[in-house]
Amino acid sequence: MNSLKNLINELENDELIVRFKKIENIIDQDNAINKNFKNLLELQKKMVNDREKNPRNFENSSKLYEIAKSALTSNIIISEYIELLEDINYDLQMIQNIIGTEISADFE
Repeated sequence: MNSLKNLINELENDELIVRFKKIENIIDQDNAINKNFKNLLELQKKMVNDREKNPRNFENSSKLYEIAKSALTSNIIISEYIELLEDINYDLQMIQNIIGTEISADFE
């Protein structure tokens, strides 16, 4: 268990995660970004529904989604947030693979 606590402590103090949390807090407090993000989610839902149920509208809903996505990701804060999220997810997957490999080795 001590190793787990050390890992958690290392992750909590990792500079990528600390920066990610700061940016996440900034985003959470920005009403314009939140409004645009909620709009993007609605456009995404419509696009997915159109693809499945109304293919004639799919091209239009897809274009609207891509425009909204480009506008949102052109914000430097959102861009950095997404980049950090991808980096952190990669690191967590690597940690998960290492743990899985070690557990598997113990059972062989």
